[in-house]
Amino acid sequence: MESVLASLRFHPLAGTSAGAGAPPAGGGTSEWFCFAMLGLFGLFRGIYDSNLFASLFDVIKPQYRATATGLMLSFAFLVGSFSPTVLGYLKSRFGLSFGLASLSVSYLLGGVIILAACTLFFNKDYEGSKA
Repeated sequence: MESVLASLRFHPLAGTSAGAGAPPAGGGTSEWFCFAMLGLFGLFRGIYDSNLFASLFDVIKPQYRATATGLMLSFAFLVGSFSPTVLGYLKSRFGLSFGLASLSVSYLLGGVIILAACTLFFNKDYEGSKA
């Protein structure tokens, strides 16, 4: 009997003409593959989270750090609170597999925004925080 984790199969382009014949879940059909990928996600998420506040505090003056931390966390929770609504809409319109896979676009968008912020503002903010 196939396990529940191994039976979860979806692809970001499933249900579209581009996704015809797409492998299930990126090709992962074994339970151990799913465990390994979840472990790697946890590792890299931990690396991200461990540097989150340190990088924020590098560019914020000490007297503003509590406010900056509160704003950053509030924004994160506010954006995250819309995720179930967006997923529900996508599920009813395109199916659950497409809905779950398409939420990864938020990670791509976040990466682009962080890259733009680093390119445009980091050097000025870092030098200003030393003053």
